[in-house]
Amino acid sequence: MEALYNESTYKNRCINNEDVFSRGPFDMGRTSLVEHVIDTGNQRPIRQGLSRHPIAHLDVIDQQVQELIEHSSVEPVASPRASNVVLLRVKTVIRRPDTL
Repeated sequence: MEALYNESTYKNRCINNEDVFSRGPFDMGRTSLVEHVIDTGNQRPIRQGLSRHPIAHLDVIDQQVQELIEHSSVEPVASPRASNVVLLRVKTVIRRPDTL
């Protein structure tokens, strides 16, 4: 049983299955096998009122949205359902592949 969990076996499994791991922030994967539908019944659409963002953040928001559009992660749409953009400041941790 010990052989299943040693470090080299773990590394080999990761390398042999590298196609299932994300390679970047816009590599989210796609499938045509499942279609996701949210049944809201007879409920009216919920639309949040848009909130103002600090001027210093507007360029960052525009840049991020444009990158999401370019990578086909989102698409422009006119919908009765809407939510505000949420900005989070996160600490980035970068791991090198050789530290698996």
